Amino acid sequence: MSIELSAPEAEKLKPRLAVLGVGGGGGNVLRTMIKCGLTGVDLYSVNTDAQALEENILQENTTRIQIGSQITRGLGAGADPKIGKKAAQESAEEIKDHLRGINMIFISACMGGGTGTGAAPIIAQIAKEMGILTVGVVTTPWRFDGTKKMKMAEEGVKELSKCVDTLIVVPNENVFRVANIETNFNECNEIINRTLYDGVSAISSLIVQKGRINIDFADVKTVMAFVGKATFGVGKSSGENRSVMAAEMSISNPMLDEVNLRDAQGLLISITASTEITLVEMDSAVRAVKDQIHNQDCEIITGLFEDDDLGDEIIVSTVATGMTNETGGEDKIVNLEESPILDQKNDQTTDESESANDAIRSVELEVRQIPPETPRKDENYRGIEENDLDVSVDKEMEVDEDQDANLNENITEPEEWENDDGVPLFKSDRFDNIDDDDLDSQLEIPAFQRKKNN
Repeated sequence: MSIELSAPEAEKLKPRLAVLGVGGGGGNVLRTMIKCGLTGVDLYSVNTDAQALEENILQENTTRIQIGSQITRGLGAGADPKIGKKAAQESAEEIKDHLRGINMIFISACMGGGTGTGAAPIIAQIAKEMGILTVGVVTTPWRFDGTKKMKMAEEGVKELSKCVDTLIVVPNENVFRVANIETNFNECNEIINRTLYDGVSAISSLIVQKGRINIDFADVKTVMAFVGKATFGVGKSSGENRSVMAAEMSISNPMLDEVNLRDAQGLLISITASTEITLVEMDSAVRAVKDQIHNQDCEIITGLFEDDDLGDEIIVSTVATGMTNETGGEDKIVNLEESPILDQKNDQTTDESESANDAIRSVELEVRQIPPETPRKDENYRGIEENDLDVSVDKEMEVDEDQDANLNENITEPEEWENDDGVPLFKSDRFDNIDDDDLDSQLEIPAFQRKKNN
């Protein structure tokens, strides 16, 4: 009797990743990801609106899931998150069928609407119960969308944060940091959607690609499971000091709210370059990121991927998780109450300092386009030299002397000073006939009594 042993096919051993675009906004994000060339993941478009599902231009291998057909009749959620929630609950079994066999999902949605806001947390909860590593990558509304929509988005983000392993929030308002007065609205939306793509790609590519120093699914799961804020970034650079420049760019994503990497608990660093990359360059890139972290117990996982088509260019991607709020408490999401996208009035005096901070954060700074160590130069500015200082000081002294001379000419002697009635204020013989003893005795008498005696 012989026993034949066979190893499972390598393809079956690979982890399955999926991206779910929930709602109309999530479908648009999914379309951008397809346009940008996202590969190695299953794509799902989830919506209550049957017409939107049909009209959205997607790849043939994209699965369309219509939820809540009994509740919405395929007409959408009508900007009501409660309808979106009930729709996902109605189609829970269908959602489970599509998620079976998947190891990691990215849920993409635009918070503030009906389907995305209401259904995304339910889908995330279903995935978590199935043991799937779940990452949320969502946006929050524009300021001009109004307070009501912002409040709905805030509630949606809070609910979603309870159901995912990691949640990354991209405020729409942050596009003002990179756009200019000539950037049209469609281009701004593409910038936002591209940011969501970068977040998904930065994580999924680590698992899909095979590297010289490999990062597997278990490594990603370890880092993504840390509780707290999460952030990501991609930096590209070439030429001198390229590794440090790319690393610094990867931890300063202008589309994300600023976070403090100091307390990060997990860190993924991916370096992609040609085979000519040196050990010193790799070490410099990793150090540039690690220097921002003070947590000695931070789980740091580094991967190296080779691509000779990049030439002199180097790409550094970072994903940091498990960061705490500046106030000390832990939070998986960007604190919307401290975000510049909120513009709510509060009459309580205890919130005055927060309002002041909001005003400060609302000031947008120009994105620096040159290396930090390169000073800005103006060819028309020659600087201040020592001779210039001497000349300016001499001129100031001459002016002061002229002003003193004019002032002295206009000042009369005290004997000539008079009051409004023409009575002299000072007389040279005023105190001539009063000796010191008489003066002392007069000073001991109250003023009104001295006047009466005289």
